[in-house]
Amino acid sequence: MNEETYQKTDFNVIRQQVAKLATSEAAQTHLQHMTILTNLAEVQALQTETVEARQLLDANVHLPFLSLDTVQNLLTKLHRGYLLTAEQLVQVADFVRGNADVATVLKRNATIAPTLASYADALTSVTDLADDIYNVIHNNQVIDDATGNLRKLRRHQRDVQAQVQAVVQKASQRYARMLQERLPVTKADQLVLAVQATFKNQVPGTVVGSSATGSTIYIEPQTAIRLNSELAEVTSGVEAEVYQILAGLNARVSEYETTILRNLDVITALDEIMARGKYSASINGVRPHLNERDQVRIDKGRHPLLGEHAVPLSVRLGYDHRGLIITGPNAGGKTVVLKTIGLFIIMAQCGLQVPAADTTELPILQQMFADIGDDQSIENALSTFSSHLTNLTAITNAIKPHSLVLLDEIGSGTEPNEGAALAIAVIEYLYQHGALVVVTTHYGEIKRYAQQHPAFTTAAMAFDEATLMPKYQLLMNEVGDSNAFWLARRLKLNPNIIEQADHYLTDHDYRTDIYQMKAVQHVEKREQITYTQGDRVRLNTDGRQGLVYAQDKQAETVTVYVNNQFETIPERRLTRLGKAADLYPAGYDMTRLFKKYDDYKFQRDLDRGSMKAQKKLDKQMRQLQDDRHQS
Repeated sequence: MNEETYQKTDFNVIRQQVAKLATSEAAQTHLQHMTILTNLAEVQALQTETVEARQLLDANVHLPFLSLDTVQNLLTKLHRGYLLTAEQLVQVADFVRGNADVATVLKRNATIAPTLASYADALTSVTDLADDIYNVIHNNQVIDDATGNLRKLRRHQRDVQAQVQAVVQKASQRYARMLQERLPVTKADQLVLAVQATFKNQVPGTVVGSSATGSTIYIEPQTAIRLNSELAEVTSGVEAEVYQILAGLNARVSEYETTILRNLDVITALDEIMARGKYSASINGVRPHLNERDQVRIDKGRHPLLGEHAVPLSVRLGYDHRGLIITGPNAGGKTVVLKTIGLFIIMAQCGLQVPAADTTELPILQQMFADIGDDQSIENALSTFSSHLTNLTAITNAIKPHSLVLLDEIGSGTEPNEGAALAIAVIEYLYQHGALVVVTTHYGEIKRYAQQHPAFTTAAMAFDEATLMPKYQLLMNEVGDSNAFWLARRLKLNPNIIEQADHYLTDHDYRTDIYQMKAVQHVEKREQITYTQGDRVRLNTDGRQGLVYAQDKQAETVTVYVNNQFETIPERRLTRLGKAADLYPAGYDMTRLFKKYDDYKFQRDLDRGSMKAQKKLDKQMRQLQDDRHQS
């Protein structure tokens, strides 16, 4: 089965949802790419595992998967010659101990999950390795008692550190007035004094560094030099001893590398099984009955991506008929039926349960093909019909017995008679080559073919005539209408057009009278006049005269000052009597002509709800109240 079919049936989305429920990246990757099994016994085994995983979850039993991703990476590093740190060794020990815990949990619950309990036998116990690691590493550090020599070295190290601390502390008290900081500080793993740069030559010792600004000089006191050398020597001995201990533990892990990897495969498989169980529980799924007779029986099935509110689907195929032709209106749920049938079969063959009644039965198929949706492509110069035909060519060339073919709106996108004839021929070819066929269509010829052919049956999407709304319910052995008129009414197409179409549906006496087009009267576009502030104009509606204040060319309006107020007048209702340049001398202050415009603009801003104008008004009111109080 190809990836396109997984995508067309929404199984690619289901895979992602299942994968998110796994703990490890390895299990997630496997689940994201899971494909169907085509052997009945193998599929039954997957379904049994999923059932038992759900039973464990229902009993509130959870498997402790620890450090799965980390261990894989750590073993790879170890194989390449890297030395694992104390912290990394603990992660290996956690995984190994976790394996033992998983085995214990599975064996303890063998009565409700006997198949999964058998996985415990595949987990090889290496708890002695975990014990070896835990015995010498606490809190991700090698403990003093890991060896007698390390215990002796660590004791000596602490003694010398205490002596260094005392000597440097004494020096800090002696040179206190020369220090930037009263207490000793650590630089380059040494206790040193933070000396002011001006006193660096007055403090005996070795300079080990300075601050970024140079104002502080870090000095190892002369009295601590011998002790620090001794401390460095004993510290080197401690590190060498710790290295030997870690190297020994690394060697122990290498001895068990093959066993650990084998256990990792088992744990990853269990992680996948539990993810399938978690997903099946989340959709309230059931284990479907399985057959090799190409028989499909879905009772009260719900597409898992539509949730609990989806209208249940009940459909039978492969018992008395091998072909199903589904009719009904657009947006009525035909495509969802196609996807649900295909998706349920794929989910079952991948070991997933399906959200349906427990009487549901699904076939083990060898192939599945789906031509659903519009694969129109500009890049490949494919029209809707061409893309469908390309898919049909691939399907018919690859078809074999025990296959399912899902075809959405077959034959659409071309001349209806030719499209219907080609569709029937394709359906017939697929049937003759042993395939189950489920088709959606609006074509009456395909409906009639299904009614006449004994191996085919019809189904229709239920439609509420009272509310003119689809019910999204599949009615077996029914033939539905496409309800084009319902959709036209719902989308509010002109009622006169719908009435005429209804008439043409039964009576083909088409109106052939010639419509006489009225001559278009061309009105010459008026050239827009550019007004300037101060132009004198006349209002054509009443003859009043006024002065232009501003022009809005986009709105084709002019603000005119007339009778001591401003009015907005359409340009076409004005006649210019004189230009401002001719009426007033150069440099004349035009604002003197519109003394009341500010008041006009302020009132206009208030009317349109301007916050700025409202604040100004509030300020004026407060000022007026203050003046009254003062008086």
